[in-house]
Amino acid sequence: MWELRAITAALKSGAFGDPARARVADELAGPGSAGEPRRVDRAADVALTEAVADPLGRGWRPCDLHRMALRREDAGVAGLVADAIAAELASRPSTAVPPSWRDQLDRLGSSVWWRPEEPRVSQWAAREGVGRRDTLVQVMRALGSVALLP
Repeated sequence: MWELRAITAALKSGAFGDPARARVADELAGPGSAGEPRRVDRAADVALTEAVADPLGRGWRPCDLHRMALRREDAGVAGLVADAIAAELASRPSTAVPPSWRDQLDRLGSSVWWRPEEPRVSQWAAREGVGRRDTLVQVMRALGSVALLP
């Protein structure tokens, strides 16, 4: 059984290209996969939240991250990014989140809609009707969409 950090690292390694994404998705979601779905999805939650926390900490606004995800990928990926932003901002004290950022999340239609006791990515996949392997590919695409921001 893989450790959470190893799964997170594998997902991040798949952020930069289709061959790597396919390999990681197959390894984590395929028959006899290296990770159990709940653990993998928790790792995906961590990876996505960390991926948006960094640019937010460097001054990128929520709407900017969402726009970059839309520009580089598609609405599904942008939705994963928006959910990760909502999760990251929800983890902060309310005084640490600029009101304009909350307004931006509202305009994006993003909020904490998931049940915290279950992995966010699992719930996103169920809501969107996306299969296991494709969910992991979408996660890696989302990671790539925000990973190289200056």
